[in-house]
Amino acid sequence: MRWLFLLVVLINAGFFSWHSFSQDQRQAFQEKVYAPPVGTKIALMSEPVEELSVKPAQREIAERREALERLEGRLQNAVSEAESNLRNPTLSSDGVGIAATQEPRDEDVKSCRIIETEREKDHKAILVSLNKKRWAYTETQKIGERDKYWLYISAPNNRAAANKIVADLKGRGVDSFIINRGEMKNRISLGLYSSKVRAEQAAAAIKTKANYDVEVFEHQRKVSLYVVDIATQMTDELFNNWLKSLEMEPSLIKIEKKSC
Repeated sequence: MRWLFLLVVLINAGFFSWHSFSQDQRQAFQEKVYAPPVGTKIALMSEPVEELSVKPAQREIAERREALERLEGRLQNAVSEAESNLRNPTLSSDGVGIAATQEPRDEDVKSCRIIETEREKDHKAILVSLNKKRWAYTETQKIGERDKYWLYISAPNNRAAANKIVADLKGRGVDSFIINRGEMKNRISLGLYSSKVRAEQAAAAIKTKANYDVEVFEHQRKVSLYVVDIATQMTDELFNNWLKSLEMEPSLIKIEKKSC
């Protein structure tokens, strides 16, 4: 829009100068011929010929012609620059690329990823997909800590009461066992979960089915982890779409973004 406005202004200025130049030229040619201009020296045939000065009207015409030529030159430059910007919209008025002056959006920046998984089946699914897409990667294993969620029923007054609860749960299709030692003695274990969501869902289902209050104990345990270092650059959108296609539970994997 700025270039269009500048173009209109220059065109109007050029037309005005041309119109003034035409009017002055017509007036210059209508000078009276019955007398010489005032202040102009008349040279006789017998006198040495001297260089006559340019008539004031002709000098003004020449100056206007030069101004018009300069204006036309600027107008032509403006038109050429406007056409160049239309062909290459990524350039600004000073010739600097817009892309070089604007920060790229985070979602457009390409980077690499490190994926850590605990379950072997998740690790195999990742490798199969990476090989299919021919994305470069390396794999290793390490020991690390992961959040765990233990479901249990508080210890009853004695061992006999605990055995009775276990038998009742078995009759209702719930697997459980009694802890025999330590501070947790006689507590009834209902399973260990890696996902908080799944742990809470299981606790609610057991309470509904057997009418026992189920506790969730959150803690960390050291486990063996599969590590896949993806060396292929990709945007957040591309990576997230690929991860969704694996249909893995997000809480069971750890993702780290890094520069390639």
